Amino acid sequence: MKNLDEIIKEIRENGYNQELVDNYITDKRFMRELVDRDKEYD
Repeated sequence: MKNLDEIIKEIRENGYNQELVDNYITDKRFMRELVDRDKEYD
């Protein structure tokens, strides 16, 4: 997967809706936290 920072940069450069961008970023971080949490219990 591409680096999250690269994706964010691309999104901003392409002028997407900032609210959608923020939601996307928040969602990705949330998903990563869930994945990390799952790994802790393995």
